[in-house]
Amino acid sequence: MAIRQCTRHHFYDDEKYKVCPICLSLSSQNHENEDRTVAYTTPLDNVADKTIGYQALKDDVVAKPTVGWVVCVKGKNCGRDWRLHEGRNDIGTAVNAEVPIQLTGQECGCACSVIYDGKHKEFILVPGEVSLVYLNGQLLSEPQLLADGDQMCVGEEQLCFQSFCGEYR
Repeated sequence: MAIRQCTRHHFYDDEKYKVCPICLSLSSQNHENEDRTVAYTTPLDNVADKTIGYQALKDDVVAKPTVGWVVCVKGKNCGRDWRLHEGRNDIGTAVNAEVPIQLTGQECGCACSVIYDGKHKEFILVPGEVSLVYLNGQLLSEPQLLADGDQMCVGEEQLCFQSFCGEYR
């Protein structure tokens, strides 16, 4: 068995093959489709004359209006915002929290809640059960009214509150 190297640097057994089998297979491949453009997408079957309808929200689905926002201004979520809706908006590590944030340690639950009272058009910050919360640098030990621009410190995150509903909306 004598191993040879062809001009294209392929190795082959010259006792079995007179010419390089790799070069031979490359030269004998079908080249009839080389000049054709290959499409990256495939056309849909029999839908050229069909109109795709607009799917509006179902009548039984009611969108919750946004009443305000909480924006992270310091911490891991810096720059991220969350919409607040009428009623209770939990902030913390609870699975269903409207404002999900990471807390230090093994704490799991609600650190605090922002409640929007639509009847009186006011926002209230209520302390939770798992972490200390500071409102404008003061420890939150009882419910407090929130005003635009108030700063909440929850764990490592500093959040800024901005209302959308109020006296004139």
